[in-house]
Amino acid sequence: MTFEPAQRRFSVSGGSAHAPARLRRWAVGLARAAVVAIVIGVVPVSVSYAVGRANLVEDNWLGFLSATMLIAGLLASLAGFVLAVAAKVSHERWLRLWLPLSIFPTLVGLLALGEAILWE
Repeated sequence: MTFEPAQRRFSVSGGSAHAPARLRRWAVGLARAAVVAIVIGVVPVSVSYAVGRANLVEDNWLGFLSATMLIAGLLASLAGFVLAVAAKVSHERWLRLWLPLSIFPTLVGLLALGEAILWE
C-alpha cells in the first residue's frame, strides 16, 4: 500500500488577486451612498417647497442639511467614479459598474444646469 500526500494549493500572490473585485465593490457601495445622501438632502427641501414653506430652507438646519448632504453625495460619487474607472482599466466586467460610472457625471451636469438656470 502506497501513501501519497494530498497536494496543498496555496496562493502565491499576496492577496492582490482580489483587488479589482474590491475596487468594484467599493465603487458600487460609494455610488449607493451618494444616492442615499442626495435623497436625504433633496427630499426635505422638496417637501418644504411642496407645502409652500420655501423660507424654511434659507436660514436653519434644513438648508445646512441639504447643502451638506449634496456635497457629501458629490464627493462620494467622485470617489466611486474614480474606483470604477480603476476597475474598468483593469478590465473588470461587472454589470453594476454602470451606477458609479453614471452618478458622478449626472450630478455634475445637474449642478451645472441648476447653476445656469435656477440659482442665478
